[in-house]
Amino acid sequence: MAKDIIAEVKEKQTYDADGRQYQLPILYRQLDCFMTIYAADFHAVRAVIPSLRLNPVKVWPGRTVVGFMAYNYLDTDIGPYGEFGVGMPCTCVHQGKRFYGFFVQRLPVTTEIALDYGVRFWGYPKFVSEMEFKNEPDAHSLKLTQGGNLILNLHVPKGGFGLPWAMPTNTFTIRDNEIIYTKIKVQAMTRATVNGLARLELGDHPMSREIASFRLGARPLLTADLIDARMVLPAGESLGPAGSVAVPVRPG
Repeated sequence: MAKDIIAEVKEKQTYDADGRQYQLPILYRQLDCFMTIYAADFHAVRAVIPSLRLNPVKVWPGRTVVGFMAYNYLDTDIGPYGEFGVGMPCTCVHQGKRFYGFFVQRLPVTTEIALDYGVRFWGYPKFVSEMEFKNEPDAHSLKLTQGGNLILNLHVPKGGFGLPWAMPTNTFTIRDNEIIYTKIKVQAMTRATVNGLARLELGDHPMSREIASFRLGARPLLTADLIDARMVLPAGESLGPAGSVAVPVRPG
C-alpha cells in the first residue's frame, strides 16, 4: 500500500508576519483536479517569462507547451477554494544542477487567504476571481470570471488510461527577484488521454488575450484528471536571483 503523504507530515513550521501566524506545509486532503496541455508558440511563451534563467522546453522547432490546471480544493488547511494555473515547463540551472518544473505564469484563486499565502511565501501570481466548477459523470468543466468578465470556459472529458501518480509537481515562481523552486507532493490516480477533446473558450479579459497570444494548437496534446488526490504544499527553496525581471501586467 502506498504511503499516505498527509499522515507523513508530523509537524509544521510556524511563521509570524504582519501580526498573524502562518503554518507550512499546507495540506490538501480532498480535491478535484483536471488539466489540459497544448502546443504553443515558443517565442510568444518566452516573452511572458520574466527571467532569462528560466528556459521554456522546446518540443519541436518553434513550439513549446502550455498547461492549464484547474483545482477545486474541497478540504484544506486554509479552507476550500478554487484555483486555475497557467504554466510552462522550464529548466533552470543553479550551482551546476539543472532543475525542471512549471513556471507558474498566472494563478487566479477564489479566496483572499489563498492569495495571501501564495503571494507571501512563493510569489505565485495570484488574483481573486470567481470559479464555477462542474464534476459530471462524463466531464469536468470550469467557468472562470473576474467581476462578471469572462476569462475562459474549460471543458475536459473524463476517460483514458489510468496510472498511479506519485511524483511531485515542481513549480518555478519569482518572489522578491529570486527564483523560488517548490516540490509539491501529490498522491492520486490519474486518467489521461493523448490528443484529447477538451474545449477552451476564451473571453475578453486581459488574461484571455494573453492566452490567445500563445497561439495554441487546435486541439490539446493531452487531457487528464486526478482521482482520490491529496497534496502537500511545502515552502520552496531559492535558486538565486532571477536577474532582470519585467513587472507583469496584473489582470483586471
